[in-house]
Amino acid sequence: MKRVRLSVIIIMIGTLLSKVLGLLRDVILASSFGATAVSDAYLISTTIPSLIVGAVATAILSTYIPVLNSALKESEEKAQEFNDNALFLSIVLVTVIVGIFFLFPDFIVSLFVIGFSDDNLNLVINMTKITVFMSYFLILISIFSGYLQNKNKFRATSFNGIIFNTVSIIGIILSARHNVYIMAFTFVLGYLLATLHLFRQCWKNGMRIKFRFDIRNPYIKKLVILTIPVVFNSMVWDVNVMIDKTLTSTIGAGYISGLNYSYKIINVAIDIFAVSIATFIFPKLSRAFHEQNTSILQNTLKNSVNLILLLLIPVMFIIIAFSPLIVQILFMRGSFDEFALNITSNSLKLYALLLSFTGINTIIYKFYNALELNKIPAINALISIVLNIILNLAFIGPLGYRGIILATVLSTCFASIMILFKLRKHIEFSVYKNWLLNCLRAFASSAVSIVIATAAFNIHFVNSVIVNLAISCVIFLIIYVFMLLLFRLKIK
Repeated sequence: MKRVRLSVIIIMIGTLLSKVLGLLRDVILASSFGATAVSDAYLISTTIPSLIVGAVATAILSTYIPVLNSALKESEEKAQEFNDNALFLSIVLVTVIVGIFFLFPDFIVSLFVIGFSDDNLNLVINMTKITVFMSYFLILISIFSGYLQNKNKFRATSFNGIIFNTVSIIGIILSARHNVYIMAFTFVLGYLLATLHLFRQCWKNGMRIKFRFDIRNPYIKKLVILTIPVVFNSMVWDVNVMIDKTLTSTIGAGYISGLNYSYKIINVAIDIFAVSIATFIFPKLSRAFHEQNTSILQNTLKNSVNLILLLLIPVMFIIIAFSPLIVQILFMRGSFDEFALNITSNSLKLYALLLSFTGINTIIYKFYNALELNKIPAINALISIVLNIILNLAFIGPLGYRGIILATVLSTCFASIMILFKLRKHIEFSVYKNWLLNCLRAFASSAVSIVIATAAFNIHFVNSVIVNLAISCVIFLIIYVFMLLLFRLKIK
C-alpha cells in the first residue's frame, strides 16, 4: 500500500511541476503579448496539431497497454513484434496527416478560425506549418509512455512535461524580443527533446526497436480496432474547447486568449488529480481484466471515483471564490490588462464547474478502455460534442462568451450522467449510493470551508495578496479535512 501511495504521489508531483511550468509559460505569453491577435495565433497554431494528432496519440496510449498485455500473455517475442509494428504504423499515419495538412493548409485552418482578418489568418497558417511537425513526437511519446507505464515506471512520464515547457518558455521570451515565429519552432523542439528523454528511459527498461511494418499482425489489427472508437472519446474535451475558440473568434480579438488562459488553470487541476490517478490505475485495471479479477476492477473504480470527488469538489469551490485573485496573481502583468482580467476570471468561474464531471469521465473512460469496451465512451463522447454544438449556437447570441462556456459545462455534465447510467451493468447499486454520499459530504464540507476561508482572507493578515490567499487556502484545507473526519469518511 505504501508503494502504491508513493507511485501516485510521484505522478502528482511530476504532473504538478509540469503544469506549474505550463502555467508559467502562459503567464509569460500573457505578459509578452497580452490577449491579442498574436497570442491568439500562437494558441490556435499549437492547438490544431494537438487536436488532430493528439486525439490519435491519446487513443493509442489508451489501447496500447491492453493490447501489449494481450501479447505478453502469449510471449515476449509477440509483444516485441507488436511494439515495433505499432511504432512504425504510427509514424506512417502521422506522415499522411501532415501531408494532408500541407496540401490544404488554408482550408484546414479556416475550420478552426472564424472572423479573423487576412493578416491574422496568414499568421495562424504560417505558424501551424511549423508546429504541425510536433505530431511525430506526440505520437511517439504516447507509445513510449505506454511502454513505461505498463512497467510501473511513472517517474519519467510524469516529469516529461518539464522539458517541453522549459523550452517553450525560452521560445516565447525570444519571440517577444526578436521574431514571433521563434516560439513556434521551440514548441516543436520541446516535443523533440521530451521524446528523446522518454526513448532513453524505454531503452534502459528493455525496449529494443527493429524495423517491422506488418499490418497483418493480429495485435496491430486489434490495436486499430480498439483505437478508432477511442479517438472520438479522446477528442471530446479538446473538440469542445476548440469549438469554443472557433465561435469565440467571432466575438472579437482577445477573447480566445481569455478562454484559453482560464482553461489552462482548470486543466492543471484535472491533470494533477484526475489524469494522475487514471494514469496509475489504468495498467492495474488492464492486468486485472486479463486476469479476470472482478474484485480488483470494481474496488479500483469505486475508490478512484471517490478520490476524484473528494479532491476536485473543494478545488472547484476555491477557484470560484478566488478566481479574480488567481488570475491577477498569475497573469496581471505586462500587456495583460483589465479587459483580459475580466474575461479570464469570468471564464474561470464557469469552467470550474467542469472539474468533477471531467474527473469522473476521465476515470470511467479508462475503466472502459481497460475492459476493451471502447465503443461505449466513444458514443458518449459523440453525443456530448453534438450537444455542445447545439447549445453553443443557442447561447452565444444572448450570453456571448459566457454562453459558449456554459454550453461546454452542460454538455460535459450530460456526458457524465450518461456514462454513470451505463456503468450500472458493471457495478452494484451500493457503489452509486457510496459515490452520492461522498459527493454530498465533499460539497457540504467545501461550502462550510469556503465561507470560513473567505472571511479569513478579508481579515488581511499581511500586506500581500499572495500570502493572504495562501493562508486562506490552508485554512480551507484544515476545515475541509476536519469536516470530512466529522462525517467519518473512509476510503480504502
